[in-house]
Amino acid sequence: QALELWQKEEPSLVLLDLGMPKKDGLSVLKEKTDAGLGGEVIVVSARKDRDTVREAVSSGVVAYLTKPVNVNELRGRIENVMAAPSGRQAIGEAVSGRKTEAPEARPLSADSRQVVVLDTGPYARSLYRGILESLGHQVACVNDVEEILSIVQEDLPDLFVVAVSDKEDAGLAAVDAIRERAGGVRIIIITDEQNQDMEKRMRELALGPVLTKPVRLGTFRWAVEQALADSKPMDRVTIRSNTFTRIVERQLVHDHAYTMFDFARDLAAVLPDGSRQSFERRLETGSLREVQTAVTNLLRKLKSDGKLDLGMRYVRHAYMHGNLEVRNFCLAILPEVLPSKEEIEVLLRVITDEDFRIRCQVLARLGDLQADEAVPTIVRFLNDDVWKVRKAAATCLERFDLDKVIEPLIIFYARSNEELPDRIRNRLLGRTGAKELGLLEQLASRSGVEVRAFVAKFLGDLRSKLSVRVLLSLLKDSAPKVRAAAARASGRVGNDKLREALFSILDDANSEVQAAAVEGLKAYQLTGSAYVFLDGLANRGKRINEHAVRLLVTLNKKDKVLEEMLLTLGRQDEHDRRYLSLLLGFLFPTKKTLDPIVQSLNATDRSERRRGVGEVLRVLNESLRRLTRPGGDTEQIGGRY
Repeated sequence: QALELWQKEEPSLVLLDLGMPKKDGLSVLKEKTDAGLGGEVIVVSARKDRDTVREAVSSGVVAYLTKPVNVNELRGRIENVMAAPSGRQAIGEAVSGRKTEAPEARPLSADSRQVVVLDTGPYARSLYRGILESLGHQVACVNDVEEILSIVQEDLPDLFVVAVSDKEDAGLAAVDAIRERAGGVRIIIITDEQNQDMEKRMRELALGPVLTKPVRLGTFRWAVEQALADSKPMDRVTIRSNTFTRIVERQLVHDHAYTMFDFARDLAAVLPDGSRQSFERRLETGSLREVQTAVTNLLRKLKSDGKLDLGMRYVRHAYMHGNLEVRNFCLAILPEVLPSKEEIEVLLRVITDEDFRIRCQVLARLGDLQADEAVPTIVRFLNDDVWKVRKAAATCLERFDLDKVIEPLIIFYARSNEELPDRIRNRLLGRTGAKELGLLEQLASRSGVEVRAFVAKFLGDLRSKLSVRVLLSLLKDSAPKVRAAAARASGRVGNDKLREALFSILDDANSEVQAAAVEGLKAYQLTGSAYVFLDGLANRGKRINEHAVRLLVTLNKKDKVLEEMLLTLGRQDEHDRRYLSLLLGFLFPTKKTLDPIVQSLNATDRSERRRGVGEVLRVLNESLRRLTRPGGDTEQIGGRY
């Protein structure tokens, strides 16, 4: 009778028990599929065995609730199904166009799209799916290329998210398949960290945004908005792909497979018959918070009765099979029932949970417990796929003894291109001695470019003479980024050896290093002529070559040396004349202004030469006034103010 009514009335929702007389509920689900009956199905059954649940799930139910059913939970599931298209209802109906007047064909919101995600990492899938669903999109996380092929053969989604790697063929094969069969669909490509060849190759395909792991939440959200900005949603209520439908069903059932109410019902088995019946009656009408309180009190009682091992068996089962809500509760109850040592052992076993929110919660708790034995495990999560987890791991490590964690923390913040937190920086600056500098020197010698540059910058903040040796080494580093960071830091330390080293790298082949050397030298006491010439060359973007460096060194060491060199220009050797030519070219950039000065300086008449020298010094002093602050102590060329 129910099947006949189902076919005739086309209901939006059916509540189905599995254990019925004459006809089993599983066979009803099979007949529904064979007859092509529509509508959502919520199973309400006393069966809890895994095979039955799996068979029901594969038949396309949106929820599986076990008896006795909590009224509030059932009401919430019904409201979710009826309030708006979701699950199979949102994606399974083959509608040719938007039929907003028909209740059963209500479209999704105007911004909602169907998205397919392929990434073999469960952490990454949970990250991408969470962001996409928060934006109102429907997401199917596929496991292989075959599922993608099946989807695009039946209908086209609005967007693909595909992770590609040299280590696995699935991503590249998926990109090729999508280009061949769905050329107009946008693809967000996720490439491995530091795989520049792959990143370049994907960008050349121009399929959509290309991101590099680790992907940040804001970056991924921006990429989704960019990828969908130029396309309109398909003119349909849903994507008409059975494969897409099946995958979303699988996700929905996974999300709701084992709820807090199921946990409470299972745990009730430890109670005597009379107490159990009373407990289960409370579960039928209690709110989620009331159920959590009841479970907490029951576990506390088991602990006081010496039956904690029995209670923990139920907690372990609930964590293994529960949804996010159940797993969060299991973690929150651990401090109530376990000693800290045993709690740490449990946390280290569950820290690899596929949901990044659980990993963050575990890391925060390990920091509260100050679990020294957990430090090696926490360090590994500084390289997690999800930025929030990496940040949580760093925050956790900052609470431990600095000697044990400073190296991984410095490496983490260097690679993240972030400043050291003040609480770590202050601890380092306040106690940096030979031991800490030895560690920094080791990092500067055997770490990557980002870390070496980070160490150089930190040594500048330190402003200690103990850092001179390390900075001298970093000024000769093979990476321009490191040399530039060391040059800026050398100016802050204020050491004569570092000043001479900065002069030596002024003619560096890299313009960034040159600019950094200029910046570093400005922190030292230079004569006015040296300062103006140095700053002028840097501001004009001219290359500071070997001749300029020698002239700057000469000007910086002797007073009035420029005037003496100009007055005896005819007796200067070839190198000196080239240095002066460089200076004159800077002060008089056009032939019209330069020729008269050269004639005066080469004149046989001494007074004419002095007139030329005076003009050079006048122009140089004008440059000095422009480049120095009003009211400062400024040295005049050829004399003093």
